[in-house]
Amino acid sequence: GDDATNRLTRLKRALRFLNMAKIIADKGALPRQSMVNQVFRPAKGASASEIEDYVAKGLLTYCSPPIDGTSNNPISVANGELWLSAASPLIRRAFAHLASPELAPSHELALEKEILKLELQNRDGQLSRRLAEQSARIRASAE
Repeated sequence: GDDATNRLTRLKRALRFLNMAKIIADKGALPRQSMVNQVFRPAKGASASEIEDYVAKGLLTYCSPPIDGTSNNPISVANGELWLSAASPLIRRAFAHLASPELAPSHELALEKEILKLELQNRDGQLSRRLAEQSARIRASAE
């Protein structure tokens, strides 16, 4: 029901957050559009507005592109593209800890397993309802 749907939504958001944390921990800063393409676009039903939520909560911040030549696309700098980074060095360290090889794989696996379990339960419920509807139709047509 609604509880399972809400739980599934929260789990998927947590998995996107973990993926986002891994990217920020690795790159430090990146264009907003790159984050959208890597984390939010592949996740069906996800909204890049989550980024704004993380900015509002002080986890991410908009920043200037690096000036040390690490930007792969100097044209994006000229175009004023928005870049994202962790909102503070402390949060970046927290992202790095979350993204560490000791933690990230087990968190990722646990989230993916739980998401799969809930999706299978939802599908099973849909199939059970459909079977009941089909059975009722067959009985009604046989009468």
